[in-house]
Amino acid sequence: DYWCYFRSFHSKSFNNWPTGTLFVSALKAVAPLLVFVLVASALSKAKSGIASRFKTVIIFYLFSTFIAAIVAVLGSHLFPVGMHLTAASNVSAPSGLEEILTNILTTIFSNPIKSLTEGEYLGILFWSFVFGIALKIVASDNTKKI
Repeated sequence: DYWCYFRSFHSKSFNNWPTGTLFVSALKAVAPLLVFVLVASALSKAKSGIASRFKTVIIFYLFSTFIAAIVAVLGSHLFPVGMHLTAASNVSAPSGLEEILTNILTTIFSNPIKSLTEGEYLGILFWSFVFGIALKIVASDNTKKI
């Protein structure tokens, strides 16, 4: 039986490979840039009217999230990774609503490059929204064809 051979080969050969870690690292590297490009592209190419812009952004974002989830599930089954979590000793709950709002606003309005490199998705969504709207405003008829 072919499947039994594959199972025994998989358990002997691939358990010591860091393929799962490499896959997760690759996803972490690609996902922020993908989100930025998808949102900015959707906003810059959307027809005039606020409803169509947000509809396009939401559809692209949900579709890409769905595809990423499928790829992640398939990858996690093909390349299993063992996780060993330790308790964080210096983490505490926010003291109140003011601290929560401050953290959210600081994340949203942080440097766009920092948001991309550190994977801060609130900042990525904000800056891709700004960039997409700016592209929409600045674009001429010739550049819209590209």
